[in-house]
Amino acid sequence: MRWRTQRWVVDFPTKVLSKEDPHSLTVSSVSSSGARLDGDHDLEEGDQIRISCLTDQIHATVVWVKDGTCGIKFSRPIGQKHLAVFRRPGGRGLTVWARTPPSSLHGFREL
Repeated sequence: MRWRTQRWVVDFPTKVLSKEDPHSLTVSSVSSSGARLDGDHDLEEGDQIRISCLTDQIHATVVWVKDGTCGIKFSRPIGQKHLAVFRRPGGRGLTVWARTPPSSLHGFREL
């Protein structure tokens, strides 16, 4: 049996730099070893790319391409810092968390 790293469904807009012009793509799923990118691009299998995450550039290789979607493998696994950015609260995808409004009740019985 082959073990895989945990993958999260996200909606993270990013810039992807390749040998051609930069592309605005969306990271639609991510794990510590790679990601799935969606959007209009001319990437091909084997292309070496850099993906923007905050002020960092993460190096990766395109491993598959199909109908405006591609899978990439990071040159080395990314850490919790970058995973947290991709999975950030307030994103446009499934990672949004709701905050409950403040209450005047503090949990103690009033005297």
